[in-house]
Amino acid sequence: MANIAFSRFPQFRFLPSDEGFPPLLTPAGLSLPRGKITEFYGKGTSGGTTLLLSALAKAAGEEETCVYIDASDTLDAGSAGGVGIGLHRLLWVRCGGDAPRALKAADLVLQAGSFGLVVLDLGDVPVQITRRIPLNYWYRFRRAIEGTRTIFLVLGQEPNARQCASLSVEATRSGVVWPKVSFRLAPRKPVGARTTLIEASTREPWQPMIAE
Repeated sequence: MANIAFSRFPQFRFLPSDEGFPPLLTPAGLSLPRGKITEFYGKGTSGGTTLLLSALAKAAGEEETCVYIDASDTLDAGSAGGVGIGLHRLLWVRCGGDAPRALKAADLVLQAGSFGLVVLDLGDVPVQITRRIPLNYWYRFRRAIEGTRTIFLVLGQEPNARQCASLSVEATRSGVVWPKVSFRLAPRKPVGARTTLIEASTREPWQPMIAE
């Protein structure tokens, strides 16, 4: 798992929503707004998955029912349990590398409602595919959770929800963490990556356009 460094991360704090739902405060210092889309993005091994799992662990620890929509079947249940995610509170949807199936699953879950945190993991989907996701998907997802307590968290290699996301966080790996020197004549292996959150931006709440 990656070790997270926060020295360059601006602290954003969301107030409770109009419906009174407080944001989810994660161990990484992030404040995830409810009823809105949040996206984490960055290249492989940048630490985005670690940020995501820490948010899941926090939500599950607060007795919230969570959904993990796994586009590429990359979730390691052992690692998830190891960081404190209560697997009994997690619905794991495996999509077998089929990105369109993952989007349809996300649509069904968000329309059903009643979930505290819904994750759409597109982190291992090639950007050539994610760039072709129609923009209307993201508008539909945003409308589905507006005014609810659901947090919709999207993970990708680059921004996907774009203007539909209320919080967008980019992670990049700034170094490799090595274990202490030992006297054994064996090569050392890295134990993790030091991740720096280099950008966090918020966007104004979306307002529907009214035709004159």
